[in-house]
Amino acid sequence: MSEQTGIAYVHSTWNVYCGCTLAPGCEVRNRCWAAALAKVRGWNFEKPHLYWGKDVWRHPYRWDEVARRARMCRLVFASDLGDLFQDHIVVNRLRSRVWKVIRETPNVLYYLSNKVPENITRFLPTDWGEGYSNVWLAVTVTSSKTLHRMDILRDVPAALRAVSAEPLWHLLTNINLSGFGWLIIGGESGPQWSRSPMRLSWARELWAKARKSDCAYFFKQVSGLRDEYGIDALDRLSFGKTGGALQARRRPKTPFPLQPMPEKGIRFTDEEWMRYREAEEAVSKRVRNPDTDVEFADPRSADDRLIRHSSGEAARCVQEEYGVLPMDDECRTTASKSSPRAAKRSGAL
Repeated sequence: MSEQTGIAYVHSTWNVYCGCTLAPGCEVRNRCWAAALAKVRGWNFEKPHLYWGKDVWRHPYRWDEVARRARMCRLVFASDLGDLFQDHIVVNRLRSRVWKVIRETPNVLYYLSNKVPENITRFLPTDWGEGYSNVWLAVTVTSSKTLHRMDILRDVPAALRAVSAEPLWHLLTNINLSGFGWLIIGGESGPQWSRSPMRLSWARELWAKARKSDCAYFFKQVSGLRDEYGIDALDRLSFGKTGGALQARRRPKTPFPLQPMPEKGIRFTDEEWMRYREAEEAVSKRVRNPDTDVEFADPRSADDRLIRHSSGEAARCVQEEYGVLPMDDECRTTASKSSPRAAKRSGAL
């Protein structure tokens, strides 16, 4: 549970338990940020369990009272360290109480995301009807292979349906946004980001489709070691902006205006942006040499070979080429000569 979170599109997170059964249908089970966080903190993520005390149930009521007085909504990511719709004894025991809290805090908007939408209808409360007015249901879509999740969620009544294309591993050519009110776009962050980097052209195409469908859109980040990096990339690409408001960060309309939300993340400097674009264009045009090139596309997709980099040093120093956080001391030294800001963040300066 976090009063203030680094997730840029919500105000807070709320978790009454931690853990996920890692269903076979979850394509990110080996690259899950929540699982990585649980491992660092010594939690058994593969077995949902109670971790927080009784106080965690009180936070939504406090948020609701503040929102009621200010007549401004608070947007909360509920169960971001698990899945409220997974079939597990711990979650099944807590779910009815979670729905009770949601019903009793109408001024808090709850964002519920999952990767197994087949379970949603099964575990909705009996009084769900056309959907609770303060619940937004979302699914994660990383490639065309998981677009069917949107079709399943489209048949579930909800105040708002959202799709999170994060991490975006492949171009979603056939995405259908009808029935959806929010599209979140972002590249993968963390140590395995270079396996399937997001092309900015994919994000721009999705942004155009969202505008055509009158769907709110939110650009979260580029692919990189650090999350919330390059938050202005889509603005620079689509609007030619080098500063000012981030037009590519839109949220759906809410019953009351949303509470003020500070900008979260790191913008590109002009130098970093130019180097990022040059690197992206270069690797997209490079002809693959199977003897020397390292392929960064998802190995499960034989026809998606979009990001490549020559030489055996690619996996270690591709961060430096993109002008973002270097991965080791040698790359830090190289980066400090070309990008003082990046080197400062990585500890080289």
